Amino acid sequence: LDNVSMYLKKGEVLGIYGLLGAGRSELFECLMGMRPEHTGEVVYNGENLKIKSVSDQIKNGFAIVPEDRQRQGLIQTLDICKNTSIASMRNYVKGIFLNNKEEENAVDEQIKDIHIKVADKKLPILSLSGGNQQKVVIGKGILTHPTVLLLDEPFSALDYQTRLSVCDDISSIIRNAQKTAILITHDLGVVAETSDQVAVVYAGEIIEYSGKRDLFLHPLHPYTHGLFDS
Repeated sequence: LDNVSMYLKKGEVLGIYGLLGAGRSELFECLMGMRPEHTGEVVYNGENLKIKSVSDQIKNGFAIVPEDRQRQGLIQTLDICKNTSIASMRNYVKGIFLNNKEEENAVDEQIKDIHIKVADKKLPILSLSGGNQQKVVIGKGILTHPTVLLLDEPFSALDYQTRLSVCDDISSIIRNAQKTAILITHDLGVVAETSDQVAVVYAGEIIEYSGKRDLFLHPLHPYTHGLFDS
């Protein structure tokens, strides 16, 4: 990444468009404390944010939905309920005990809100379809009560209808709860459907940054020239 800069307001979605290797995921890794060696400033609610670790960033109101749900988003030996609640487990601990009822109520709410199709939340996570596994990963992030949600290719490997469903659920959650989201995608349709602003990333740099309407109407860097004509 080289001198990447952006600005977001509450309730907005910033779409980051670029191809594999452009530096998109590295940006999220910096914001979530996975690369503490990074330089630069993140100003959050008017204050410089000191990014130290993933757990600190969760406390600061950040959550990430990783691109590789099997390797980074799910614990395959746990059931659906635990996979959904594990990142927010501290919210259900009273003293040294886990309040199972409170935990399960929170999971049930996510199952309802983002329409996870599940017969029993105690079933293994691998009993779900790919789309519903992805929704569990999204629900896990939402249960940490983030103000900034980082979505790294959340629709990858999903069929068209499932992608539309997940896209609608995410948009509804962000708008209704006045959250802020940054969405990484290589899919122009997703950018057009969800984003208020769009940043085009190429070789670690943002080569175009504007409102969605402006981006679709004006000439771009040769890397993206013609892609937005339609």
